[in-house]
Order: sequence, then C-alpha cells, then structure tokens
Amino acid sequence: MSSGVTRVTTAPLEYAPPAPDSNNFQQEISRLKTLRLKLSASKTLKQKLRVLNSDSRVKHFLNTRGFERVLGSLGLGLNASFLIKCLIAAGQEHVLDMGFGFVEGEGDGDGARSSVKAALYALVGMIEKWDGTNGGAGGREGFLNGVNGSVLEDEESEDLKKLLRTLEEMEEFYDCIGGIIGYQIMVLELLGQSSLEMQTTNHSQRVHESMECQFLEIHSPTGCDLSQDTEYASQAALWGIEGLPDLGEIYPLGGSADRLGLVDSDTGECLPAAMLPYCGRTLLEGLIRDLQAREFLYFKLYGKQCITPVAIMTSSAKNNHEHITSLCERLGWFGRGRSSFQLFEQPLVPTISAEDGQWLVRRPFVPVCKPGGHGVIWKLAYDKGIFQWFYDHGRKGATVRQVSNVVAATDVTLLALAGIGLHHGKKLGFASCKRNSGATEGINVLIEKNLDGKWAYGLSCIEYTEFDKFGITNGPPPPNSLQAEFPANTNILYVDLPSAELFWELAKTPDGSLLDIMRNAYDLLSQCDIDLPEVEGNDKYVDSGPPFLIFLHPALGPLWEITRQKFSRGSISKGSELQVEVAEFLWRNVQLEGSMIIAAESIMGTTRIDENGEPILQHGLRCGRCKLHNVKVLNDGIDWSSGDNVYWKHDVRRFEALKVILHGNAEFEAENVTIQGNHVFEVPDGYRMRITSGDPGL
Repeated sequence: MSSGVTRVTTAPLEYAPPAPDSNNFQQEISRLKTLRLKLSASKTLKQKLRVLNSDSRVKHFLNTRGFERVLGSLGLGLNASFLIKCLIAAGQEHVLDMGFGFVEGEGDGDGARSSVKAALYALVGMIEKWDGTNGGAGGREGFLNGVNGSVLEDEESEDLKKLLRTLEEMEEFYDCIGGIIGYQIMVLELLGQSSLEMQTTNHSQRVHESMECQFLEIHSPTGCDLSQDTEYASQAALWGIEGLPDLGEIYPLGGSADRLGLVDSDTGECLPAAMLPYCGRTLLEGLIRDLQAREFLYFKLYGKQCITPVAIMTSSAKNNHEHITSLCERLGWFGRGRSSFQLFEQPLVPTISAEDGQWLVRRPFVPVCKPGGHGVIWKLAYDKGIFQWFYDHGRKGATVRQVSNVVAATDVTLLALAGIGLHHGKKLGFASCKRNSGATEGINVLIEKNLDGKWAYGLSCIEYTEFDKFGITNGPPPPNSLQAEFPANTNILYVDLPSAELFWELAKTPDGSLLDIMRNAYDLLSQCDIDLPEVEGNDKYVDSGPPFLIFLHPALGPLWEITRQKFSRGSISKGSELQVEVAEFLWRNVQLEGSMIIAAESIMGTTRIDENGEPILQHGLRCGRCKLHNVKVLNDGIDWSSGDNVYWKHDVRRFEALKVILHGNAEFEAENVTIQGNHVFEVPDGYRMRITSGDPGL
C-alpha cells in the first residue's frame, strides 16, 4: 500500500445498543445483585474469576469470535483478568471493542447483515493495522508485535494499561458497595428511579417514592446569623484563633471544572479550577494566603508560630495533580515546608449515558472519565490515611473549603465556624449565605421525616439539579408563596476529625455490618408486637456500642414468616442482650431488661453414625426445647462501658446474665415468673426444668 491510501474510519459502524425499558433495568439490576452476592462470598481471586466465568454475559462475550483467545494473548495477570471480566459482566463490553466489532448479539438474528458487518469490521481493522507510519511497508510496530503474539499496537497497549488503572481504582474505592459491579448497580438504580420520576407528574408522589422512608417536608434551617449577632461572632472567632493549633485545612481540588472552560493561553491545555488566575494569583494561592493570614494573627496574639497542615484532594483530570504539585513546588510549598502538605488523588469514574446506563467511550479502551464529585473526599481520606496524618500533626478538627469560593474567609466567617465547632465539640458544621436567584448552587435544608411513627430531623443539601424533584423554585418565590428562602450551600465546612474517621471505620468494618444485623432483628421482632429500641444511622454509634445485641439462630426460621410464629408480644429494653441458640422455641409476652442466653447442644437434631462410620446430623432427633410465657427477666447484663467489648465478635463483659443450657433433648419452661439477677440453669439430657411463680429466690 502507498502512504496516500485514504484512511477508513470505524465511527459510522460504532455499536449503539438500544435504550432498555424500566423492566430491563430491573432485570439487569437483579442479575448484577446476584453476581455481587456470589463475588462477596468468594474468598480468593481465583474463586472470584470462576464466578465471573460462569456469568452468562461474560460467557457470551468470550465466545464471540474467539475473544477468549484474544484476551489470553494479552498476557494479563489474574487481577487484570478479574477487572476486565467485571467490566464485561457489568454490561460494558463495548469499551473493549478493538475495531473488530465485539458487539452483543452478533451472529444472531439477521445473519446476512451480521456477516456483512463482521466482514466490514475485519476489513477496517486490517486497513487500520496495516496503514501505519512506515508507509504501509510492514505496518506499525504494534502490528509487527501482533505477528509475534501481541494483538495491540503501542498506543492501544498504553490505553489498556490506563483502563486497567481506572478499573482498579474503581474496584478499590467502591469496595463497600461491591466494586465495579456495585457501581453499575447504583447507576442503574438511579437511572431507573429517574425514569420513574419522569413518568410521574405528581411531585409529592415522586418524593415519597424516592425516599427510603416517608418524606414529609423540607424547611429553611435556622442557625446563628454572624452578621446580626456580632458580639457572639467575635467570641466565636476568638475561639477559632485560640484553636488554630488544633485545626487542619482540607481543599477538594479534584474537580474537572468544565463550566469554567479554563485553558493555558500559551499551550491551549485545559486547566483545573485551582489554576485560575484570580486577582493576580491562582485560586490555590488565594486559599493559602487566607490561611497564612489567620496563622499570622495567631502569632501576633500569642507570639508563637503555627503551621496548619493542609490536605489537598486532586485528580488526574486535566493533569490536575501534576499542575497543583508543580505550582506548590514552584512556590517552594508557600514557605510552609513539604511536610505540611498531603496530596491525595480521587479516582476518575466513567460518564454514563442516561438512556441506557452504558459507559461513554472516546475510542477502544478509553471510556470518558470524570472525577467522582467532592463527596468522595471522606472515604478517600479514610482510605489514604489522611485522618491519621492530621492526628500525627496534633489536629482534632478541620475546615473544608471549596476553591471557587473566594470570599469564604471574609472577616470572621471561617474562624467563627471552626471556633464554634471546637468550643462546643460539634461533629459537623457548615456556613450558609443568602441565595442569589437563579444561581447554579445547592441549598441547605432542614428535612423532616416520619420513621415508623417517630419524627426525625436532619440538615442536608439539595443540589440545584434536584430542585424540580423537590418542588423548589430556581428563583425568587412567587408572591404569597409559602416556600421559604433557603440559604445557599457554600461548601464551607467544619468537621470533627475523629467523628468523620469513626463513621467510615464503622461503615467499612464488621461493626457496620453488625448494625445491619441489629436492624434486621428490629424489623423482625417489631412485627411480633415486641417493643424494642430502633437502630438509627451508623453515625449515632461512633462513640458507643449498638442499642442492643440480638443473635437468633437461623433455624428459628429461616423465613421470617416462620420465625414470627415463635415470638409474640413483650419488650426488649435498650442495652439488653438476647441470644437464642435453639430452633424449638416459644416466646410469649416476655420482658427482657438485661442479658438472656439460651443455648442448646442439639439445636436441629442429634448426630448418628452412618454405615460408613461417619457422624451424620439427624434433623429433628432429640432436639432441645425452650418455652417462655409471661416471663420478666431483670439483671445488670452487659458492661457497656468496658473498653474490652468487641461487639461484632460478640465478645463482651457482663455484670449479670440469665443463661439456660440444654443438653441433648433437654427442655426448659418458665411461666408467670420474674427471674432477677445472675442465674445459670443447666438442664441434663432427658430432663425438663419448669420454673413458675411459686419458686423462691427468683
């Protein structure tokens, strides 16, 4: 071929799958949730790969024109293979299209059309590979490598490496929801919800259906107005100055800032928002100037120099991380020392088509990726050790400031916010201001909810893109409107560092899953007319244990409909412990205040030796039994103040407890009795113990 041969583009043949309807969304969500469950139950990478290889979507794709052989020729390791197959299982195989048309459904349906299409893809691929920089004489180096086993060109190989890095970051960051598979589940759930909302014209109905609990109303929150209560504002600012040695600073600078359209005037390169020249300096320099001014005031008042540690969240979008690092180095780390800065990169995530949940792609192996939003900062800070880094600098709290808010440090604002947080031991605080009509900014709201007949209130932010969903006017309220003037969200926060870290610790560790078990116990027993405390959000328990410990053997059901037949009426007070290790059990109007542990040796039956000399459990044979009717159990129970308690292990220190131990087919019955104090009732095999109101000492 000559160098003048016209290039052939694959763009007109690009595969575009049809947008699924809401039913298809639900089917896909169901499939992915089943897959996620199987993956979470797999302990090793090889086990996870076996699960993925058995997935229908992965099997179909690997069998499409020998792609399994192509994948094998890339020499991928186990982890890379796992990531690629997660991508395929998530329904995003089009990201891997190398110009040969690896599309879903090929070979099915219209055979003639698919054959022509396959031939065209193959022809295009051959021309693309052959027509290289050497004028067609031998093709590109990558194609020559392909003769020796590699099927990718150098550029494609680099793109594949970047794709694997993106997938690895996604799998790691979203581990708490199931990695890549969990990410796609959430995408489809949000798209399905959005589709439902568009079909529903009634605002109130949309909101009710979109909330996990019954949503009632949003109100304008009230707080301290620093512009009015100037005396208190000055006092709060003084608290902030005094507490400066206890404070850190956090800057979320990883956003792509596409709306700014900022470019380097010399190179034409896109720049992140932090590099915007503003009043003669970049926005990042402005943030540091404001911080140094507060530190200088501290020096003037107390004669001591204080250098605040600064954590900066960056990203790879628009070379964000490199630009910010280069600026800091060029300015000598602002005279603060490199050790007072900690930069950490947020992962990029794929952009999604709102029609079908497909990842958008620029070319094979290159999905269109953007930073995942500033909300990722808390989990990322936990994962990257930022909290510990602040502790190493002796910090207790931190102020969080968005780079684009250039007036955040005006007068007492930041100092007062941090001062109130430190002085009063607050977990979280934020600054608000009057909202400009029509501004593309979120608002702070007070949310009022009804949770199972109980009222709950919480402060939150609603982004401007969600205003329609909540019936909020993006502008001034109309005359005589009942809609309040909601304050603007300024993205200026104060956060108590230990509380923020403990929240993620709780969410990521077994303590978080323990609370889910307790929530399930609440849902089950509350339906049996048993009064017990509700399990609130994880953040309520960062400094304490759960409201109770309830462990029920699954053989009590396992279906809740069966379990509910064994429990009826009564109460379990806050701080109580209930452990039922017996399948044959009856609870009727039992009041528990303390600890009660019922354990049977033969929960579901007894083992017998079979013809091969092996012990085999015989279901229903000589089971232990327990029956409680009109019983009140009172004891001091668990020592909730003990620092040795590990609740998720059920390893706790107790002051007192009622323990019932059943050997063999032993039975225990208690009726019309109050059992108070520390007791152990051990019933031998073949015996029944009955306790009634006439028994002394109970």
